[in-house]
Amino acid sequence: MNIHDLRQAQADFNTAEITDKRKSLHKLRQAFVKDFNPLYLAQMNIDDFVAGKGGATFCNRLERELDGLGRLLGSTAIKFGVYYSKTQNSYLYSKIWGDDYRTAFINVRQAVVELVEYGKNRDLKAIVASRISPMFKGKILSVYYPELYLNVFSPDHLNYYLQFYGLDTAENIHSDAVYKREALVLYKNSDDVMKHWSLDLFSNFLYDRYPQSPVKENKNDKELAEYQNPQFPLNPSPTEIQLNILPFESLNKSTDKKSGKNTKPDYEKEQRLLKQLGDRGEEIVKRFEIDRL
Repeated sequence: MNIHDLRQAQADFNTAEITDKRKSLHKLRQAFVKDFNPLYLAQMNIDDFVAGKGGATFCNRLERELDGLGRLLGSTAIKFGVYYSKTQNSYLYSKIWGDDYRTAFINVRQAVVELVEYGKNRDLKAIVASRISPMFKGKILSVYYPELYLNVFSPDHLNYYLQFYGLDTAENIHSDAVYKREALVLYKNSDDVMKHWSLDLFSNFLYDRYPQSPVKENKNDKELAEYQNPQFPLNPSPTEIQLNILPFESLNKSTDKKSGKNTKPDYEKEQRLLKQLGDRGEEIVKRFEIDRL
C-alpha cells in the first residue's frame, strides 16, 4: 500500500472516538476473563460451557456478548467442539474430541485450559497444534490477551489484508491463521503511527477503512467496473497476468450515448486507465522483487 494513502487513512481515522466508544466492550471482556479464570475453566461443567441452552455460558458470552471484539457468529456451533441442540434435545459433539459428549466436553475443556496457558506463554507452535477450531481459538486468545493476539478470525479477511499490505508471500498465505495474524501484527508494529495503537484499534482500522472482505465482482454493475480497485492474484505467475486494460487506440475516443457517434477524446478516462495500468505494473514488479529477495 502506498505510504501516503496509508497516512491519509490514518489521519481520517478518529482513534480517540473509537477508543471511547469501545470502553464498554472492554469492560465486558474484563468481566468475562475474571468469571472464566483458568481455575474456573478447569472445573466448569458442561452447562457452564455449551452454546444452545441459553444463559451466560462460556460459548454464549464469547460469541454473542463479546461479538464486537471479533465475530464468530455465522459459522456452525460445531466449532465449539460440543454444544446443545434444542431441536434434537441433546448434546452434540465433534468426534475428534471423543466417542460420547461427556468425553468430548472433558477433552475440549482441557484444550481450552491449555490454550489459555499457551497464549500466556506465547507458545505459537503449541497454539497452532491445538485441536480447537481456528476461529474459536483466535477468539479465545484475543479475549484473554488482547495486547498480544489480533481479533481478526475469518480466513478470507486475513488473506485479504495480507494481500492489501503486500504481505501475501507464499509462506504467509499458506500458513496457519495464527501466523497470518502474527504477520499483520508485525506490520502494525513496524509502522511509526500504528505501533502506538492497541491491536483492537488496529483491527477496527482494518474493517473501518478498507473492505471487510475481498471485493466480489458484480456482473450487473458495469458502470462502476472501471472505477473498482484491481484485485491482484495471490502469488501471480509472470507467464500469465491479465491486466484487462483497454487498447490504447480506444482511449482517444468516446461515444455519445444518444447519437452513437464519436465525440471529443475523454482525457479524464484516459488518465484513469493509464494510471491503473501503471499501478498494476508497479505492484506486479514489486511483488516479484520481494519474492526474489
